[in-house]
Order: sequence, then structure tokens, then C-alpha cells
Amino acid sequence: MKQLILISSLIFNTVFLNLSSASRAVQAKKATNNILVFGHRGFAGKYQENSLQAFEQAAKLGVDGVELDVWVCKTGELVVYHDRTLERLTSVLGKISDYTFSDLRKLKLPNGSQIPTLIEVLDRVNHRCIVNIELKGPNTALPTAQVIREYLKKGWRAQDFMVSSFMHPELQKFHSLMPSIPFGPLTDGIMLNYSKTAQEMGANYLVMNFEYANLDLVQDAHKHGLKLFVYTVDDSKDIAQMQDLGVDGIISNYPNLVIIH
Repeated sequence: MKQLILISSLIFNTVFLNLSSASRAVQAKKATNNILVFGHRGFAGKYQENSLQAFEQAAKLGVDGVELDVWVCKTGELVVYHDRTLERLTSVLGKISDYTFSDLRKLKLPNGSQIPTLIEVLDRVNHRCIVNIELKGPNTALPTAQVIREYLKKGWRAQDFMVSSFMHPELQKFHSLMPSIPFGPLTDGIMLNYSKTAQEMGANYLVMNFEYANLDLVQDAHKHGLKLFVYTVDDSKDIAQMQDLGVDGIISNYPNLVIIH
């Protein structure tokens, strides 16, 4: 009986120690891997880009944030759509800015859904993750600021939003209207003195094409007190490389791959 108790005790201690070691390993990984995961255009690799379905599925997945694109239509509403023109995803030609909101509502995306508004996306996300809004066109800063201001009144926090753009003057205009909202300039190449320029703008982070990211750029961003996010990272090898570089955020069409990596 004593031998049986001793053996049982040894087995229990061994299992307990193994579980404790595994738990510590998981916790250590979490502590060292603080990279934020953003779903590009919601969850564009699996669902219709910039659709309510894509944002819903990304939020359910447990992403840290979703990225989306906004344009102002002819009647002033902010709609969530990537391209300047409509032909890639709808049955009509022409710029979004040439169509009224009621006209846009008659169009169908390839999955049969409507082009959503920024308000509809925010309501669908409903605090579950950060919403990274890219200002795509001119005159998007003011209406975006107005929408965010209304959601702050509803209990959203400034850190629930991020705003970015390739149009740096439009981005600076937004910052002047809503200085509490984190923002960062986008670039599709290597911009000279990128970190210094962003710091002088008052930015909180940089967003760049992952193909141009390297250790020097990451370290330079951190030296200037900025976070560095990369897009659009969909391949496992590229995800691993960005993690090794120490980037602060990864934007991906397949956020599920980044989460499990």
C-alpha cells in the first residue's frame, strides 16, 4: 500500500510539474510576443473584404483589431470600401464620390451584401477590438472625426480607434480635430527619415509594407517612441520574419494564421 501511495504521488508530481512547465512556457510566450494582430479589411482572406461579415468573423476570431478603408460619397456619408472606383466589386463603373448614398445602397458586393457605412461597422464590432480606419480619399478627416466623437460619447475609448492614411495632410487635419486618437502615416516604400517625420507629426505609430521592413527601421521607430505596424502579411514565413524583427503589429488578410503562429 505504501508503495502504491508513493508511486501515485510520484506520478501526480510529475504530471503537475509538466503542466506547470507548460503553463509557464505559454505565459512566457505571451509575455514576449506582444505583437498586435489586425484583420485586413476585416478578414479578407476568407470573407468578402470590407463587409460586415468579414468584420464580424474577425471579431469572433479574437483579433486585436480590424483595418478598414473609408471614402466620402456624394451625399457626405462615410462608406467602407477599398477602391476609389466601384467596378472591381460591383456591377457599375465610376468613383464612389460620384454616387449618392441611396445609389450605393442599391449595389451588391460579390457575397450579396451592401457596402457598409463606418457607423454600421462600428456598431457591428461593438468594442470587441480596435478599429483602424484608413482615410482613403480627400475630405475624409472631418466626417471621420465627427463619427468617432459620437462613439466616444457612447462610451468608446480613444484607444479603441486608430487612424492612418497615405494622405499625410489629411491625416494631420484629422489629428488637429481629434488629438487624443492614435494615428500614423502609411507608406508603401522606404520613406526618408520616416520615424523622424512621423514623430514631428505627433504620430503614435508607423504603418508600412512588410517587404521594406528591416531591423534598422524597427529599432529607429522605437528609438523615436513609435510603434511599427506592417501590412499585408499572409505567408507563414513572412509572419515569422516580422515576429523576429520585433514589429508591434501585423495586418493580415488571414489573421488566424498570425494568431496561431
